[in-house]
Amino acid sequence: MAIHGVSSDLNKKIKELDERDYQWIWFYFGFNQTHSHIPQNSFLKRKEIIHNYISQQVNKQDLINKILIEKENSLINKEFFNWIDPKDIRHCLWCFIKATIYYNLFYIQHYSLDSYREFIYSIDISETNLDQKILFINNLRVNWSNCRTPDKETSWIKQDNIIQLNWAWDYLKKNNRTPLLLVNPSTNQEIHSYILCSFDLINNPLEKELLIIKMKKTWSQKKFRDSGKLKKPYHIPLSKHSHKNLENLSKIFNKPISQVLEFIIEKTYNDYTNGTESIDSKNNNSAI
Repeated sequence: MAIHGVSSDLNKKIKELDERDYQWIWFYFGFNQTHSHIPQNSFLKRKEIIHNYISQQVNKQDLINKILIEKENSLINKEFFNWIDPKDIRHCLWCFIKATIYYNLFYIQHYSLDSYREFIYSIDISETNLDQKILFINNLRVNWSNCRTPDKETSWIKQDNIIQLNWAWDYLKKNNRTPLLLVNPSTNQEIHSYILCSFDLINNPLEKELLIIKMKKTWSQKKFRDSGKLKKPYHIPLSKHSHKNLENLSKIFNKPISQVLEFIIEKTYNDYTNGTESIDSKNNNSAI
């Protein structure tokens, strides 16, 4: 869509602008505040608003020239982002959160799960020069290898186990360990990546290690409880004579009273229901 009253050369340059450029212009004009009701993924709508705004200006050609110059001084070449795989949700989210913290961009509302694009936008709109942005990107690249939690420490968290993933994500949220996001992950891959990124964002290695150990232990306890194998305490009143007999049996079998009692119950039940297993086989199998 050409802007009337503007030279063909400028219109050609405007036509060459991509979504990243328009995102930067959107923030440049402050439309993120005055037009906050426009969804972030409505690129065509944002583009239309920007064109209409420029068309209404008296000095539209000077404004466009100023925008293009400012853009060149604000957006670093995309090759500086080549070390990041856009499909690696975990890595992209870590970069985005790091940029948000470093540039104090918490006031920006993000409603997208595309952390790679959000990360680039965060760099673009930061009020620093090109050299400073490049330095930040290079430092981030070096730090990633040190911050990434080793796979051996997180292999117990399975991407195909949605029950475990939901539990782990809730656990981290309750302990204030999740990134500050307006959009929650929904797919297995997203939740798994967000969990691992939550570990990556912990700067203190010992603190991270203790959290993972405690979390893993808590999950194991939950699995045990859910399996139904957890033994519950019961109070069964017995005569002194019966209790003495249990104590003697405990010594004979060299097993706790609770196991002796379990054996007696199981054997009696099996005998009553025509079970075939004998007390000798039970004893040999160390059931008590």
